[in-house]
Amino acid sequence: MTTMSTPIIGEESSLPEVPAADLNVAILNAAIAKHGVILVRGLLSESTATQLDHAFQTALTAATKRFGGNRDWYTPFDDGTTDLGIARKWVQNSDCTLLADSPAMLRQVLDTYRRAAIIDLVAAHLGETPVLSSRKSTLRRTVGSRVYPVGWHQDGAFLGPGTRVLNVWLALTPCGERAASVEIGLTRQAGIVPTGGGDAKFNWAVGHKQAMGASPRSVVPVCAPGDALMFDQLCLHRTSIGPAYSEDRRALETWFFAPSTYPTEYDPRPIRL
Repeated sequence: MTTMSTPIIGEESSLPEVPAADLNVAILNAAIAKHGVILVRGLLSESTATQLDHAFQTALTAATKRFGGNRDWYTPFDDGTTDLGIARKWVQNSDCTLLADSPAMLRQVLDTYRRAAIIDLVAAHLGETPVLSSRKSTLRRTVGSRVYPVGWHQDGAFLGPGTRVLNVWLALTPCGERAASVEIGLTRQAGIVPTGGGDAKFNWAVGHKQAMGASPRSVVPVCAPGDALMFDQLCLHRTSIGPAYSEDRRALETWFFAPSTYPTEYDPRPIRL
């Protein structure tokens, strides 16, 4: 399996990093502007992350059973299109489920983020009250050392580079050593890296050579439950790859959009907070 030059693991990284107690909108703005990403240690307490992980597993089990279980934990979201069904199948085939498809999980996540002032922080960063996308926010699971097909990408390649968005990727289980994390290209991208070439699996993904040229160095942060990565649509990243991964990883991926730049052609029915 080809990778970029050997990724840096954990504490030796040059990712901007801050403890949650010191995080404010000025620090967030500066990190996103310069790096496109920030690692926040202890954004939520480990006990709160564990509670969310229990809910995550309940929602995932309900999604596996489809309508055989509690409909509050799994009811497919209807955005009025057939495209969401395609996205749902793709996500489920990748061992995950859409956050919008679990009303109970969605409520718990939003309630938790409100109490922790995360939504207020995102709103201050975006300059307006954010909305969620039903197609992007995901209960994200990896299974052992399975390699997932997406590879390197920037979400701006299909959301639009001018979309103002912040992803809050929250670890619910330990990741980066015995389970997959997110591998981040350390070079700040000014725009969209050429896509679809080389070994790219999709026309919006970035092939190995393009990724290596755009960001010769990358980092795989080691995260504890409650740690979070916050990054924008230009951040070059992928699910990390490791033959020694033996454990599953569960994480919450919540993409908060500025309504004024919301990509309605991608997702016509945003979730209002």
